[in-house]
Amino acid sequence: MLMKLKNGLLIGIFILLFSFGPVFVSANKVFFESYIETADIESKNNVNETIEAIININETQNFINFFLMPRISNLKVSFDELELECEIYEKIGKTEVLCFFEKPVSGKHSLQINFDSSYPLISLNKKLMFRSSYDSLIETKNFIFILKLPLGYIIPEEPGKDKSFFISPKADSLYSDGQRIILRWEEKPLSEKFDVSVIS
Repeated sequence: MLMKLKNGLLIGIFILLFSFGPVFVSANKVFFESYIETADIESKNNVNETIEAIININETQNFINFFLMPRISNLKVSFDELELECEIYEKIGKTEVLCFFEKPVSGKHSLQINFDSSYPLISLNKKLMFRSSYDSLIETKNFIFILKLPLGYIIPEEPGKDKSFFISPKADSLYSDGQRIILRWEEKPLSEKFDVSVIS
């Protein structure tokens, strides 16, 4: 397994991020004090995903290993604002990422992951569906998910259907920055799996 890669001496955080969006899993004593995921739909063929988290690690770790959705590109992983050296392995239905720390770490740290993918997007005639999920298999004290629709896209309005028909679950806030529609969900703490689906 991956624990044997560096002379058999590595101790690491195993984090799983897959499905339609990131899903974190850890076998170690780790929790997120805050987790903010922003999905920026740049076009009907690309989403730029940014995950910004404050992670608390109770045991010394030498690396992190996690899985992202398929078809990612332009991956950048930073830990305490320092970019990590990572290895990427494409697998069926997911992308495996292994990143090493320069020295063992523990305690509270900032983690940022940024990448592009077309995987969460589904074209439906003239509409575009975004689907993603986050599974709180480790404690997540403050969870925020932000979705930015592409320029020119709106939430459909159809007779007999409320706007919430096209948004699941109902967003805590829906607003515009003057150019684009932005949806935001917030859970303090996140107690169950978060699945989101938006048609625009």
